[in-house]
Amino acid sequence: MPYISLRTTKKLVTNDELSALAKEITDNMSGILGKGTDTIMVDIQTVDGLFMGGSQLDSGAVVEIMVFGKASDNAKAEANDFLCNILKSKLGIDKSKIYVIYFDKSEWGYKGSYIS
Repeated sequence: MPYISLRTTKKLVTNDELSALAKEITDNMSGILGKGTDTIMVDIQTVDGLFMGGSQLDSGAVVEIMVFGKASDNAKAEANDFLCNILKSKLGIDKSKIYVIYFDKSEWGYKGSYIS
């Protein structure tokens, strides 16, 4: 049950672009994390106020990945590579302006139930 939150300064112009990026992230992260695509939630937001070193970024992104259970270090490294590469190729964001943050969670709410 991964939740992937992407906040980026790059605007996706159409719903088709947004959907295509979300689908590509879902499909690839499913394989990387070993989770079904039907359990992966992707949240993509465009933000204006992303700063690094005190300066506003024209091109940058923060990705947070929350996984129920524990993802291996290898999966996290592979996820990091995939996300940095897709953000570079699809949105033109330099890897030095991308943060990927991981959260392994032992508690989760899913389908109306609390799981621990």
